[in-house]
Amino acid sequence: MKVRVVLLLFALVGIVTIAGSPVHAAPSPVRSLGISPLRSELTITPGTSFDGSITLTNSGKDPLVVTLDAEAFSVTDQVYDYSFDPAGTGVDWVSFSNNSIHIQPGGASTIRYKVAVPISAEPGGRYLTILASSDPTTNTDGVTSINRVATLLYITIAGDVTRTGKVLTFDSPILTAGDATWTATLQNGGTTHFHSIYNVTVRPVFGNMLSSSEADSLILPSTIRLISQQIPHLDWIGLYRLDYTIGLGDVPAQQETRWILNVPPLQGLILLVIVAILVLLRLKPRYKKEN
Repeated sequence: MKVRVVLLLFALVGIVTIAGSPVHAAPSPVRSLGISPLRSELTITPGTSFDGSITLTNSGKDPLVVTLDAEAFSVTDQVYDYSFDPAGTGVDWVSFSNNSIHIQPGGASTIRYKVAVPISAEPGGRYLTILASSDPTTNTDGVTSINRVATLLYITIAGDVTRTGKVLTFDSPILTAGDATWTATLQNGGTTHFHSIYNVTVRPVFGNMLSSSEADSLILPSTIRLISQQIPHLDWIGLYRLDYTIGLGDVPAQQETRWILNVPPLQGLILLVIVAILVLLRLKPRYKKEN
């Protein structure tokens, strides 16, 4: 029995030791390839072309052999996760001055590209990405990595295009403890993208504007995008008015007004204590009178 107990103790110690040992993850691949700009917005007339350039940089310690190609991109959900298609519409419009280059450590290279839009192209939005990929490299730990970076081309084919935004949902909190976020889903029923510029202004019940904040989101055609923005921080307990303006492309901006009660924890506790004291003071004379 004692032998079994000793063996069991050794087994438990071994399990605890293994469970408590730190797990060393494989080192992450070094991201040495960079690209700029990250995004370009272009307007091109059918039958014409656009000449642009990108700059690739190598911040690593080894030379890179970089290959360039183009893919079409779209979004898959309301938070705008991207999907890429190497055979999508417009991929064959893109050509490069050189699609395979060598970049030395600490060096940079500027590559010119052309987007040639055929005369038959219909007006509207086209969305392409230029991808730069390094040849596979293997480090001393045996980890093979490929550096891949991209610049996004938001192209409007000139003509009769529309930018028709609509607010599908709008949610503004009615209670906060100091920090809060409002959200909305925007739909673009037009034929090309637009920038939705939206802002919120905070005002007390009595008085002038306290603060405001503004943001910008790009809405692709035939998509719904979830936007969110933090409401400016409120320092004091009280009731505040929130005035919203949401840009919708060619459609007039939507105006919304909501109210929010701000109750910071410490100030709320102090207010609760004061109310409790006042209640007790009011009840005390009544208690003495009854006794």
